[in-house]
Amino acid sequence: GCFLAGVSFMTLTLMAFQSSGALTRSLTIEHYHDLGKLLFGFTVFFAYIAFSQFMLYWYANVPEEVEFFYHRLNHGWEWISYAIPFTNFFIPFFFIMSRHVKRNKITLAICCVWTLIFHFVDLSRSMASSFQKESLFRHNNLIFMYIFYLLILFIHLHFDYNKFF
Repeated sequence: GCFLAGVSFMTLTLMAFQSSGALTRSLTIEHYHDLGKLLFGFTVFFAYIAFSQFMLYWYANVPEEVEFFYHRLNHGWEWISYAIPFTNFFIPFFFIMSRHVKRNKITLAICCVWTLIFHFVDLSRSMASSFQKESLFRHNNLIFMYIFYLLILFIHLHFDYNKFF
């Protein structure tokens, strides 16, 4: 999941650098297409790993392991837990399956932002539901990390990188 978010963030970062004038000669639409293929592949891989983990714990029915899913399927978190397969797999899977989506910067950026937002929701559900009931944004570390990275990115976008490439 984190590698999938990393590919999404890297794609958005490269788009931001290219729109600021840096890397205009280095990046082509083929690079974005390849990043879109990585995004598609790791979306499938993340869903496979998540479902395999869930099925293994469900089938084994070990009380110590089932407790992890019990907290996430009850106590006000069930609507997020049932939405996760759709927001993290089905919608991105069918959206980014097309070649045209991966070759268009705007639609690829939409998919990357979607992936980052719902990866944050998934991580928040996994962490916060163990400690607090119904507190999706109780742990704001990920929000701070994204905002800090965007701040650093926009500071560096004002620097002229074309003299180096």
